[in-house]
Amino acid sequence: MVIGSLVFIFWNKIKELKEKKFFSKEISSKVYQIAVDNDFYLINQVALAIDTKVIHFDHLLFTNKYIYCIGRKYFSGPVSGRFDDSQWFQYDKKNRINHIKNPMILPKVRLEYLRSALRANEDLFISVVLVNDSCVLDNIVSCPKNNHIMNIGDFSGFVKKNEKASIPAIDALQLETLVQNIYKRSIRTSQGKK
Repeated sequence: MVIGSLVFIFWNKIKELKEKKFFSKEISSKVYQIAVDNDFYLINQVALAIDTKVIHFDHLLFTNKYIYCIGRKYFSGPVSGRFDDSQWFQYDKKNRINHIKNPMILPKVRLEYLRSALRANEDLFISVVLVNDSCVLDNIVSCPKNNHIMNIGDFSGFVKKNEKASIPAIDALQLETLVQNIYKRSIRTSQGKK
């Protein structure tokens, strides 16, 4: 009875700790499942040397119509902000406001470097920041069409909707060549071959 009462009292804290601990694994698992279910290409933990910088992506998902450059971010409370603001707001459990760096700026910059290095059509690329499902994304405004932030649970539907868009698919041979080039240029995959 005492243990049951303690679990009940601390249930939300236990649930939050569990979500935070398995956050990266959950995203990796969901992105992998989307790739497997749809026969898409997927490269995880990508680090590319472009110009004088090393550009990191948690995942690159190559679908029939788009290339998703995926990052992940865990938030312990609701967040709010505009796409082009340098600072966003995060609310804590006592509803106090904390200023945080805009989680969409760095992925946008990384995406620009990747597009430039590959000399590829910018409409092919979509930057996505995936956040935990318990995070409320409150009033995120002014996001351009190729930059998104969303809960993990919304990503599969987002990809399905985009794949139904009335645009031509990426040429299969070009897509395979692009995937292989990125894989070969990746610092992590190159290091793994030594």
